[in-house]
Amino acid sequence: MRQRIEDVATFQAKSYNAQVSFTSEVGYPATINDDAAVQVAVASIKRHFGEGAVSQLAVPMMFSEDFSFMLNKVPGAYVLIGNGDSSGLHSTTYDFNDDILVRGAAFFYNLARDHFA
Repeated sequence: MRQRIEDVATFQAKSYNAQVSFTSEVGYPATINDDAAVQVAVASIKRHFGEGAVSQLAVPMMFSEDFSFMLNKVPGAYVLIGNGDSSGLHSTTYDFNDDILVRGAAFFYNLARDHFA
């Protein structure tokens, strides 16, 4: 894709007797959950928080996350704990819901106990 964009821009620039140069940086890899890890997380959530505590996305989201580097090395699952109504992440108007801190910590505690016990 990058090569095609560079080719099109180069030929367009030539048509105007102009030159163009490119610098590209590779970003983050895709965040792709391991199915088995998702099942472990979902089972733990249902066990400790009830069936209604899990809601799986109907359509995959395009996350670009540091965690994706770890998922390239170790199977895992990127899980959202639910912040409620707020602006999107990395926004100046984002408001973290402090009320979910205990639930989030309990999720990780229970997941570790369920998985490693």
